[in-house]
Amino acid sequence: MTPYRGRSCFDDDLANLSGDDRAARTTRRRSGLAAMVALVSISFATVIAAVILKAGVAEHGYMRRLERQSQADWLVEAGLDRAAAQLVRTPTYSGETWPIAASHLGGSQDAVVHIAINREASNSKRRTVHVTVVLDPKSVTPIETSKETTLAIGEF
Repeated sequence: MTPYRGRSCFDDDLANLSGDDRAARTTRRRSGLAAMVALVSISFATVIAAVILKAGVAEHGYMRRLERQSQADWLVEAGLDRAAAQLVRTPTYSGETWPIAASHLGGSQDAVVHIAINREASNSKRRTVHVTVVLDPKSVTPIETSKETTLAIGEF
């Protein structure tokens, strides 16, 4: 065997082959290398595509949660407005539970708005209004938000 001079052991085998055999073996080695490069490239592209897809799904879920939270916030405000309007009509109004069907919300989840009115002991014209909203109450991850304010009867 000759000492290593920057050649592979296959180069010695190629030296003993005829021209046609040498060309065929070289072509097979090159096509095998090209197939390996193509396989690694496709694998890399698949991993990149999977990461991008996973990020897109996570972003979609995040945006959906933001949309639901925003809707719950608006329902709390609607509950406060409803309580104020009911107190104008009926000063003895004590609250209610207001179920809202998904079809009225333009989505796929129901909502429940609970309004509780408490009369302040120190001032009979002041009412503390507490509104709690549960969006999609049957879900594993319902959105719940609440707000409390004090209203004076006769000021609206």
